[in-house]
Amino acid sequence: KQILVDAREILHRAQSDGASSTNIINLWTWFTDQLLISIWQSISKPDAPSDCCSLVAVGGYGRAELHPSSDIDLMVLVSDEMSGIFAESGEAFLHILWDIGLDIGHSVRTVSECAKAATDLTVVTTLMEARLLTGSAELLQQMQTAIATDKIWPADEYFHAKRKEQQERYLRFGDTAYKLEPNLKESPGGLRDLHMISWVTMRYFNAASLEGLVEHDFLTKDEYQSL
Repeated sequence: KQILVDAREILHRAQSDGASSTNIINLWTWFTDQLLISIWQSISKPDAPSDCCSLVAVGGYGRAELHPSSDIDLMVLVSDEMSGIFAESGEAFLHILWDIGLDIGHSVRTVSECAKAATDLTVVTTLMEARLLTGSAELLQQMQTAIATDKIWPADEYFHAKRKEQQERYLRFGDTAYKLEPNLKESPGGLRDLHMISWVTMRYFNAASLEGLVEHDFLTKDEYQSL
């Protein structure tokens, strides 16, 4: 708990001293990574197989864009053999996170459960941004293969579904980019629209991140920096 308090105080001082929002987000994401990995390793059973499970950041945290007041979205990816065995240590891990005051959103899934859940548009979008914190990289790769465009949500279907979702969101937030008090995340032209570019093009190019679109010549380096 004290480490968490100290880290927030360091961030607060950095912001007061003029650190950019990008630096603040990078620092907070890095700190959270180290904290979670340390706690995870402290409760892991030494005799557990190395490929039994993975601790994975998803959503905004998976993008490494964790804002200081955002909830921390985690997925524990377990092998079929370990799905029942993991319950005890997994519960202990989550209790520690809650006890020290972290706002956690979590799921525990096997690869096949991920594939089934990914029929939902929101879930597949969240899983597309999965980032390994610690554990089996092979297990995460299996999950990514299971939700690939040749298995589920081909790029064109995904685009049309996200486009429809965007239009419905616009209507909920006034359908204009010129409100005096716009919702910076959800209004037309807001942060969610930048995410939309990333998600749709990631699905089309099978890129792992927005930065990967530079390698595909979809964005220039300057355009990537601007976004």
